Amino acid sequence: MKYFCVDHPFPHHGYHSGYKVLGQYLTSELIEGSSYSPRILDWIPESTLNRYLKLHPNWYSRQALLVEFEISKRLFSQANNLFHFLYGENSFHYTGRLNAFTGHRNRITATFHQIPAFFEQRRNQFSFLRTLDAAVLVSSNQLPFFESTLNVDKIHVIPHGVDTDYFRPSVEPLLERSKINCLTVGSNYRDIDLHISVIKALNKTSLSKNFEFQVIGEPRFSDIYSKIGNVNYLSGISDKSLLETYQNADILLMPLTDATANNGILEGMACGIPIVVTDVGGIKDYVDDCFARLLPLHDVEAMIESVITLSNDNEMRKSMGQLARLKAEEKFSWKNIATRMIDLYDSIS
Repeated sequence: MKYFCVDHPFPHHGYHSGYKVLGQYLTSELIEGSSYSPRILDWIPESTLNRYLKLHPNWYSRQALLVEFEISKRLFSQANNLFHFLYGENSFHYTGRLNAFTGHRNRITATFHQIPAFFEQRRNQFSFLRTLDAAVLVSSNQLPFFESTLNVDKIHVIPHGVDTDYFRPSVEPLLERSKINCLTVGSNYRDIDLHISVIKALNKTSLSKNFEFQVIGEPRFSDIYSKIGNVNYLSGISDKSLLETYQNADILLMPLTDATANNGILEGMACGIPIVVTDVGGIKDYVDDCFARLLPLHDVEAMIESVITLSNDNEMRKSMGQLARLKAEEKFSWKNIATRMIDLYDSIS
């Protein structure tokens, strides 16, 4: 059986980030949305596409429809292929139904990344899930929705991975510096109000001169952070700059409102950074309290206290960072995740 990984490109993912990296560890061909021109659909009004094909610019676009059209040609002309939609929410709608029409000559699986509330709010739009041979979830908090929709034997929780060969602690010893670098990465489901409150509070303490804050996120949030002192806001940085930013961080500060898998946390773990994170969603599927401080939702004081405690103990930060790196290597390296995925492929082939 030949494997095809169907990607949905995201502009904020670098070469080493995101779920598409899985394809590099599989003997598979990558099908990318950017490979197909959308001109074939230009003559169809947007309102018609939205009404009858349930397109949405953020979740299932014209480009995603074109990719499924391309795959449909293979369904009718080829057999014994396995198509893995790496972002099921964004790119999988019709392939399973077409595959059934051809007599199920190929296998279809998809990985889903979004939080449970996303699916619950769109429950009536996900009837096509039943056409999958397997649904891959990246965290256990997604299970209730999928168990209410699919037979349990089709549901598989396989965690997100991280490129531990690329994301790793610096081989060069860090220069001694007077400030604790608190890094926050990402924009989705981030508790920005909490984050700003924490930064402002720490800036007002007698320890304010000991901290510096770096934030990597979407450009739309830069104005919010530019109004706060002591924050360096970054967007659209290179892979090299991203890695260096992780390697120079002392604490990974992740205030969240919800979560499944989280690229920032996995990459921070791989780079050996102790973590302060809100305990929501599927976070406990990925982090342990031996290298992370797991805090209640919206708890400003707990986050401030955790940052101060870690900032005052170099040995604790070092030990926690080493344990974070070990967990990333042992549990979440793409090599290990790919092995589990191939086992799944074999079970449905």
